[in-house]
Amino acid sequence: MLKPEDLLVDDRFVAWSMSEGKLHQAYWEAWLVKSDEHQEIAHQAQLMLQELHFQDVTPEIATDAAWQKLQQQLTQEKPKRIYLLARHWQKAAAILLIGLAAWFMWPNSSDFRTDFAEQQQLTLPDGTTVNLRANSHLWWEDEWAAQGVREVHLEGEAYFDVSPANTQAGMPFVVKANTLGIKVMGTEFNVVNRSNRRQVTLVEGSVSIVDQGQPFQVLRPAQQYYWQANEPSQIREVTTAIFTDWRNDRWHFDQMPLSEIALRIEEHYGKDVIIANGELQQHSLSGTAPAKNLKMLINAISVSLGINAQIDGERIMFSAKQPQ
Repeated sequence: MLKPEDLLVDDRFVAWSMSEGKLHQAYWEAWLVKSDEHQEIAHQAQLMLQELHFQDVTPEIATDAAWQKLQQQLTQEKPKRIYLLARHWQKAAAILLIGLAAWFMWPNSSDFRTDFAEQQQLTLPDGTTVNLRANSHLWWEDEWAAQGVREVHLEGEAYFDVSPANTQAGMPFVVKANTLGIKVMGTEFNVVNRSNRRQVTLVEGSVSIVDQGQPFQVLRPAQQYYWQANEPSQIREVTTAIFTDWRNDRWHFDQMPLSEIALRIEEHYGKDVIIANGELQQHSLSGTAPAKNLKMLINAISVSLGINAQIDGERIMFSAKQPQ
């Protein structure tokens, strides 16, 4: 069944709506007269577009009910492939699948990786839960907690909900992220360790931070340690949801330039993002957008900034619109 959200990813509908009917006029007028249902769906889609589109110097993606409604429509996963087995293989296959499921669900392995556009939730041997973001790697060396420390290593990004671990009471939990060391006892926090930045956002509890040989610093809830290449590190007050809501497939932007958004897309989806016009790199967005569906995310960015966007295989191109 056609929904308003389906029209939002149709470039012809967006162009027709934003041009006040000057583009693709004959096609959509013919489509509208086919039924009252078409007219109602188009009306709802255009209301959503009005929420998306701003004429400000720094356009914003809407954060209210329109985006929440879109988010509810993006919960369907890609269809899984189903393989039919001959009857006499079914029992053996079931045993194998149970064994594989147990291996994946219980961390007998000490090495976990996520692919582009993939998220994974892990439960560590001490009960700590970890949400591992796309394009990330979590591992630990030697036997778990053998040296009296629950220590893990991270490349990428992860959200930690650290358990006090009754059987390992008093044993500190340490995250190593490049030169960054984070020591906790029981708390919730988000860690980013990418090539150009390191970041720790504390949600609950307390953590101590040591980076690049500097004296350790203690974070309080709603504080963030932030380091970016060629800039001094800093501790700043933040709204934690902005940095942790990726677990719910929502991305938050706060006056973020298109060049930085492009980097986030490359990190998460593994696509090459090209900004054709250098001037576009500094166009910025503020607000919240659903990120479970790449096409919806790209379309929201392009509509809000009033620019063109094209997904071509492994490449995404942003370019300025040509004068009509």
